[in-house]
Amino acid sequence: MKKALFVVGLIVFVGGCTSYNTEITKDLNGTLSKDYPVKIQLPANGQYDQIVYEKSGQMMANALKTAFKYYASDVSIVTNKSMQLGHESYFVTTDLLHWEDRATEWSGRRDHITIQIKVFDEKTKTLKSSTIIKGASSWFTFGGDHPQNLLENPVNKYVETLYN
Repeated sequence: MKKALFVVGLIVFVGGCTSYNTEITKDLNGTLSKDYPVKIQLPANGQYDQIVYEKSGQMMANALKTAFKYYASDVSIVTNKSMQLGHESYFVTTDLLHWEDRATEWSGRRDHITIQIKVFDEKTKTLKSSTIIKGASSWFTFGGDHPQNLLENPVNKYVETLYN
């Protein structure tokens, strides 16, 4: 009996793990200034094959906005597609390179995301930092998991590295 409970507990523990792979591919000029406002460009919705996941771009922008709010007092989501030279602010772009929502609870296929985040100094149009974050959900779930659930932890950790 104890052995069976141990095995079930181990399956739940291992299955409950979510994996992330975060790579900061470029980090220029140290930390960001907390005095600069942050503008987050609304990204296009993510997709997998021919499936476009509605509102996934908004969910990504909201995750970034929440993360930046801990460090910058003025954070906004913008729909314009270009930076405005001369503004003392940071301009954040995001590409949802891979966004895959699976019915993991019955298929065993995990949700996946791959996102690229770039932070520019809008005053000089120089790249301050760039990262690619890859995440996968647990293969063992009771349902209700989605790719957006993979955003909070790695996005918060990445933004923290920009200010510390």
